[in-house]
Amino acid sequence: MKVAFIAACPFVDDRGTPLRIYGLARAIAGQGVEVHAVAYHLGRDPPKDSGILLHRIWNNPYKKTGPGPSWFKPILDILALWKTIRVVKKNDIKVIVGSHFEGGFIGFAAARLLGRKVIFDAHASLADELVAFKFLKRKGLRYRFFLKLEKFLVGHADAIAVDSGLLGSHFQSLGALPERITVVPTGISEEDFSLPPEEVKSIRDTLCGKKTMALYTGTLAPYQGLDILLESFAEVQKRNKDLHLVIVGGTLPEIESYKSLTGKLGVEGITFAGKVPFTEIPKYLLAADILVAPRLEDEGTALQRATKILSYMAAGKPIIATRIEAHTCTLDEETAFLVKPNDKGELSRALAAVTGNLEKSEEKGRKAMKKVFEDYSWTSIGKTLREIIARFT
Repeated sequence: MKVAFIAACPFVDDRGTPLRIYGLARAIAGQGVEVHAVAYHLGRDPPKDSGILLHRIWNNPYKKTGPGPSWFKPILDILALWKTIRVVKKNDIKVIVGSHFEGGFIGFAAARLLGRKVIFDAHASLADELVAFKFLKRKGLRYRFFLKLEKFLVGHADAIAVDSGLLGSHFQSLGALPERITVVPTGISEEDFSLPPEEVKSIRDTLCGKKTMALYTGTLAPYQGLDILLESFAEVQKRNKDLHLVIVGGTLPEIESYKSLTGKLGVEGITFAGKVPFTEIPKYLLAADILVAPRLEDEGTALQRATKILSYMAAGKPIIATRIEAHTCTLDEETAFLVKPNDKGELSRALAAVTGNLEKSEEKGRKAMKKVFEDYSWTSIGKTLREIIARFT
């Protein structure tokens, strides 16, 4: 059984879309599927033992690795389509998995040109995501145009793999047939979190020493709520100088912007670690005492599961997260400390409470870890995707 994955993004990179593609591709590669990944020229190559055969587009001047739209991307997508056609023909591949919307349209075009089947792998709404990145306004003319593109793709894909039932319901409202939709959530690998204690200790010693370490990982896009987190941390640190905040992720301009805010707040004890390889993220999570997800209730991301929450849960540490659908589709009051989004006071109180009683707070972390390894194993998720692929081979 052979399949081509279309990764119209930096691959692999330390954010949701590339990591979902990598996880799915690695999961089915471990189950006897020959996986060919067609990707942009950017990103780190998957480990050799992942079983993923990588095919990159030609190298070119485009260097952006962060999420969001760009007027240059259509050129990259044309290159990706050309590469996909060549890879599919050369390797006699019958099924194409197009991930996210650019990958979905590339996969659809290649499948129709070559007489193949296409599976659309989705974790977000195209039109709503563009709203989140301020590329367009909801209900405007451009919004309706992109919603029609979204409707076309979900109406013509041979099968659709969605990250959540919420997104599946949205696609049904656009006309997708229910029998073509299967929930294939983003997963987690338990072995990624089975690390030597000395490696974890080394990172902790470097970042904060013996202080209590709160950690955020992910992009620094506005909807992630980093300004609220910094303001809340500043309030808590007035009373607790032992608390240290580490922020992993973001581009250099984003980091400089938030460093400027930190200076205005007059707060110390914050480390911006920048981007780290995705294979290193578990070490940072295991090194922390508290994990924070301050994401805002944003209409553009309402249908997206916050996939980093799965990694947070796998670390077994207390989680403070905003009470939004992107979090509560995975977390609940038993597994996390949920706070109102965009509320500095509530987030400050939660940080202070958890920091003040870490031992008791860790019980929720243990429950979260148990739940994520039971419900979101890449092995079982890979079997589900493999079954969809098998329908067309």
